[in-house]
Amino acid sequence: MNPKSVRTACNLGDDPRLFAALGAIVEHSAAQVGVSEERAKKLIEATRKCCKEAWSDPSDGHHMRVVCEEFDDRLEVKLKKPSGGKFCENFNLSKDDVAKVSPETHEGKFTLTLTEFASPAQAEKKAGS
Repeated sequence: MNPKSVRTACNLGDDPRLFAALGAIVEHSAAQVGVSEERAKKLIEATRKCCKEAWSDPSDGHHMRVVCEEFDDRLEVKLKKPSGGKFCENFNLSKDDVAKVSPETHEGKFTLTLTEFASPAQAEKKAGS
């Protein structure tokens, strides 16, 4: 597997107008990796829901660090609050919403990673190149 990846990172404030930009970033990254349009739309919606949930806590500030990392076979969307506080703990995202949800705490900072995989045809195409 090629360890090379492409990262797009941004810091978002709690502004509904930024959801369009966030959606465009995730959509572009998903297309680069080869995630199907249907799965990309679900990933965008899951990302938006998690951001809204994170911003619902007024004591923690209304900012979010979003990192889209493109790999040959998948897209990972990592969400972090500047405080490192937890969020989306009560969300029940199924595999119909997003392929993999990985909550992690490292050095006291919480990160939620949403992963979607390239379509099988796209993964085969990349493996052959």
